Amino acid sequence: MMPVISEAAKIISKLDSKSLKMVGIRINDGSVKNMNELLQLEQIKRLDHLFISTDLEPSQFPLQSFYNCSVFHIEFFEVKNLKPLISFIKNLLKSSTNLLKCDFSFDNIQNIVDSWKPNVEDLVFEKEMSDQERLKYAHLLKNPKLYLDYLSVYLDDKRSAELVVSVLKQVNHPVRVDTILVVPVISEAATIISKLDSKSLKMVDIRINDGSMKNMNELLQLEQIKRLDHLFISTDLDSSKFPLQSFYNCSVFEIHFSEVKHIKPIFSFIKKLLKISTNLENCCFFFGDPQNRKKIFKKLFSKLGSDLIFKKEMSDQDRLKYACLLKNPKLDLHTLEVLSDDKRSSELVVSILKQVKHIVRVRKFTITVALSDAALIISKLVPRVLDDLEIRLKDEYIENLDTILQLEQIKGLKYFYMLTKLDTHEFPLHCFLTYPVFSIVYDEATDLKPIVAFIRKLLKNSSNLKNCYFFFRNERFRQSYLRKSFSRLGMPVPFPGFRNYRHIPIPGSTDVYELEFSDRDICIERKKKEEVDYDSSSDSSDSDF
Repeated sequence: MMPVISEAAKIISKLDSKSLKMVGIRINDGSVKNMNELLQLEQIKRLDHLFISTDLEPSQFPLQSFYNCSVFHIEFFEVKNLKPLISFIKNLLKSSTNLLKCDFSFDNIQNIVDSWKPNVEDLVFEKEMSDQERLKYAHLLKNPKLYLDYLSVYLDDKRSAELVVSVLKQVNHPVRVDTILVVPVISEAATIISKLDSKSLKMVDIRINDGSMKNMNELLQLEQIKRLDHLFISTDLDSSKFPLQSFYNCSVFEIHFSEVKHIKPIFSFIKKLLKISTNLENCCFFFGDPQNRKKIFKKLFSKLGSDLIFKKEMSDQDRLKYACLLKNPKLDLHTLEVLSDDKRSSELVVSILKQVKHIVRVRKFTITVALSDAALIISKLVPRVLDDLEIRLKDEYIENLDTILQLEQIKGLKYFYMLTKLDTHEFPLHCFLTYPVFSIVYDEATDLKPIVAFIRKLLKNSSNLKNCYFFFRNERFRQSYLRKSFSRLGMPVPFPGFRNYRHIPIPGSTDVYELEFSDRDICIERKKKEEVDYDSSSDSSDSDF
């Protein structure tokens, strides 16, 4: 514990402002009156880190002095009333023009959690923790108001894993957590995951061996697992003993094998998975043993489709050899990709596609060099085989967008990304009003009004929209504007952590549009009512819909 100093400003002023990077001091009654003087020092203004600890309550501490600070961390050793701190944060976010980062920590966190909606984001258990600290952390899970970003127990910490499992088995409420990572082997994975809230859980990373194998089907049938963005399962079992067949209906999963002696079971599973799966989005297999399997993979997967990936650093000979493969009418590609920094490859690929008399079979086509004749190039690809397209039009040819959108190849896409340098008021968004799937990536987006207006019109008039996405490469603070602009669209999601979500009813359907936004993107997706039913009602009388 740092000693209190009463003349903090005087002491800090004696230090060289050009070399000083971090200050950590303890301040109580004596130095509070000089807080403004301290924070006006050149030494403080130049800091990378300023840590101040105090025994004072937030109501006694001069928080208002920090409105013009860019970086600071205040540690309160005793907090009975958080309202002054919350009011300060609200005003700070409204008025500050130079804030980079601020943190607040509390020594009596247990009391805060037990008496108030907990402000705990992560629970990370470590082997070197004392038993008392480990128990205190685990018991936080019993608080039904807790909402965690991460719950983590690492590989060599079996004591924490056993304690977390024990507490989760006891709780009678769904524990809200975005990500759970439990690396020690757990034998009751299905029971533990079933205790987590399915609406907040995004990622699960667990380790499973013999004990949980028999319950794999039960685990994968959980609503919590079906809703995940990421599922990571680690195992010491060989692929021949691991129940791969349980994953045929999973949409997203990654399996980490510590050691693999038999590749064929994995290959057989992948072949069948690609044939029968109707909902697979992505899957990955990782092998912990350092064997070189390139040759055997190349041989086994040679008939499952292939990729042509052009790279700027290719020799001209390799570039030409790759491009000439497109002349083969029997070619069946999974991916054809040319990125924006490789104009030579782009010119060569475009030239050959213009020449070929047959249509090229390719599932995913990415060419981010700006095109002047995109419609002609896309027309050379097989409709209904092509399901993922990413292109960039030259600005002066954007008037041809309607022609492109009328192509049969476009109508069958699952994913369609249009990249543009045009600002929002120059890009013809109206062309997309009748399209079910599209994504627009703006290099520069200075004015969001055209996008907001388009989204309002789209959601009122579209009858076939499945999903659309707007991404902004330039970083700006957009959330406040979007939150205000969309405040009358549909209903808010009455659930912590979903402040930037809206649910918009679809006329004539029980489905809803889920709208999500951030500083960098806006996403709209059509969903079944049961997928977004948060068991709460919300007054929608002020809705635009």
